[in-house]
Amino acid sequence: MDEPRPIPENALSVYKFLTSLKEPVRDTFKGQTFTIFGDVDRINPWNGNAYITLIEKAGAQSLVLKVFISEDVILRDQIDLKPKMKILIAGSVSLNKSEIQLNASSAGDIGMGKLHRQIEVWRKQFKSLFERVKKPLPLLCSNIALISNSSIQGFGDFDSHLKFGVLDVFERKMQGESTAEGIASAITEINAVGQHDIIAIVRGGGSFSDLFEFNLPILLQAITASQIPVCVAVGHESDVLLADFAADARFSTPTHLAKELTLRAENLFKQTDDKIKRI
Repeated sequence: MDEPRPIPENALSVYKFLTSLKEPVRDTFKGQTFTIFGDVDRINPWNGNAYITLIEKAGAQSLVLKVFISEDVILRDQIDLKPKMKILIAGSVSLNKSEIQLNASSAGDIGMGKLHRQIEVWRKQFKSLFERVKKPLPLLCSNIALISNSSIQGFGDFDSHLKFGVLDVFERKMQGESTAEGIASAITEINAVGQHDIIAIVRGGGSFSDLFEFNLPILLQAITASQIPVCVAVGHESDVLLADFAADARFSTPTHLAKELTLRAENLFKQTDDKIKRI
C-alpha cells in the first residue's frame, strides 16, 4: 500500500487560503465603489435582507456575481426584487467564503419594471383626462387626417380596408425617442387647419418598449386638447396604452378602425337609399 504523501510545510488548507485572501481583497478595494448592472438570476431572502445572483451571458459562458442587499437599501430605494429584472447596483467589494461579493449601497430597477411603474404614476396623474366626456365621431367621416408612417404595416392594413373617405396623411415616426412629441405636434397642426372630420393615429403591434411612447403625457394632453375627435388604433388587441384611454375612440387594430369607418358610411348610405325608396 502506498503511504500518504507528506503535506508541505507551506501548504494551506482551503479555509486558511480563503481566509488569507480576505485582507488583501479588503485592502485592494478599500474605499472603492463599483456600479454594476446585470440581470437577476436568483434571489435568496434572509431576515429582510437578500442575497441575489446577477448573471450575464458572454458567448458560451454565463458570468455570475453574488450581491448582498440589506433591508435598509431595499426599503430606502423601494426596490422590488424579481427574477429576470435588470438592475443597477452600486456597492463595495468583499470576499464572502469563496466568492467575490458586492455589498450594495444603492439599487435601482433599470428594466421594464421601472417603465411599468412610471405608466401607473401617469395613469393616476391624468385620470381626469381619461374620464372626461369624449367627443362623438361624426356619422360620416369623409375627410380623415391620418397620423402614421406609410412604410409600416399598420398603415397598409388601414389603407387597404378603408373603402370610403379621403385620407390626408401626416407622416410621423411611430417608434423611438420623440415619437410622442411628433404625433402631438401633428395633432396641433391638424387642429389649426380645421378641415378634417376625425384624426386617426395608426400603427401596428410591437413590444412593450416599442409602444412606450404612446403613454407619454405630451401625447395624452394633445389628444384631449384636440377639438377634432381623435381615434387611436395602435398595436394588437392585447396592447393597452394610455393613449387608448385619452382618445375619443379606441380601436384594437388599424384594420378594426378602417372597417368601422367603412361600415358607418355604408350604413348611412343604406339608410339614405331606404328613405329615397320610401319617398
